[in-house]
Amino acid sequence: MTLTISLAHFLADFFNSFFKPLGPYFINKFNIDSRTFTTLITLIGAFSSILQVFFGLYFDRKKRDGVFVVILLFIEILLISLLDL
Repeated sequence: MTLTISLAHFLADFFNSFFKPLGPYFINKFNIDSRTFTTLITLIGAFSSILQVFFGLYFDRKKRDGVFVVILLFIEILLISLLDL
């Protein structure tokens, strides 16, 4: 359950941060209106914000040891290093 929630949180934040700088590219590539793209970004951000409440409630009940935080940090570093920028 913890891994699923962590992955969902990562994906929500990742997609919200990943699409914003690529907005002009997606608008030209898919020939969509800027209003449609902005609506998509807003919906992703709103969904991420709503999920923050559930993440907080879940992790407040977890035992707070540093091992989980360190594992998440290394997983995030690994996933970001896989991006070919």
